[in-house]
Amino acid sequence: MVGQYEKMGEVARSGPLKVIVNTNDHPPPHAHVVKGRGRGEIVIRISLEDLMPMSIEGRGADRVVQDAQKLVLRNFAACRDKWNEYHG
Repeated sequence: MVGQYEKMGEVARSGPLKVIVNTNDHPPPHAHVVKGRGRGEIVIRISLEDLMPMSIEGRGADRVVQDAQKLVLRNFAACRDKWNEYHG
C-alpha cells in the first residue's frame, strides 16, 4: 500500500496532508487523507457519511486524525462530488 496514493488524484491539500478520492474504490463512500511517502506514509480513510475514521495506518497516525477530519469537512462538497463522479 505504501506509495500507491502518489498516483491518485487529489481533491485538496493542506500543508503535508492531501485528500484523495480513488477512482477504483469500494463502498461506503470515503476519502483517503495521506501524509508523507514511503516508510513514513500515514493513510487515514475518512467516511463521507459521518466523517469518522474507517481505518488508520502508519506510525503516529493517531496524532493526525483530527486534522484529517477537519480537512475532509472543509472540502466535503468536493469529496462527495468526486466520489459520485467516480462511483455514481
